[in-house]
Amino acid sequence: MLGKSRFAFQGRCDQREPSRQRGACDSVWGFAAQAGFSLLEVLITLSILGLAVAIVIPSMSAVHERQQVHEAFSGVNAWLAAQRLSVHLSGVGRSHSAGPVFHPELQLPAGWSVEFLSEWRIHPSGVCGPSAVRISSPRGRIWQRVVGPPDCRAAFRIQARHPVN
Repeated sequence: MLGKSRFAFQGRCDQREPSRQRGACDSVWGFAAQAGFSLLEVLITLSILGLAVAIVIPSMSAVHERQQVHEAFSGVNAWLAAQRLSVHLSGVGRSHSAGPVFHPELQLPAGWSVEFLSEWRIHPSGVCGPSAVRISSPRGRIWQRVVGPPDCRAAFRIQARHPVN
């Protein structure tokens, strides 16, 4: 009688009890197999997924905005190079006054704007004078860069948030 239990724990398969069928005791730890997940397991899984999405969405938004900033600066630099080449080929100097730039050849992402902060001059030789350009995003963020000799470009590089030493 030492090894036999007269009372079987409810819900637990006891292989020593001959009255139970063999299929009812197929489980990992001796408990009867369940047909699905409990509500608590589903809620925990959904909360973990929600937390992961809440972490990923802002970083994906930042990556998208960084790509659009790069696209905007590339468009401005391509337009500046085209203006410089046009002046160099024609031999006639040109200047752009301070203020917003509206030009059909200027390729920017939708909703973005560009403005010169000071007058920008291109000499007939193709050399440009110093100026500054401001690029604004639809979300209100502003990037301001110097445009000047020798290459007449708005310098743009993505800097790390935490410099590595």
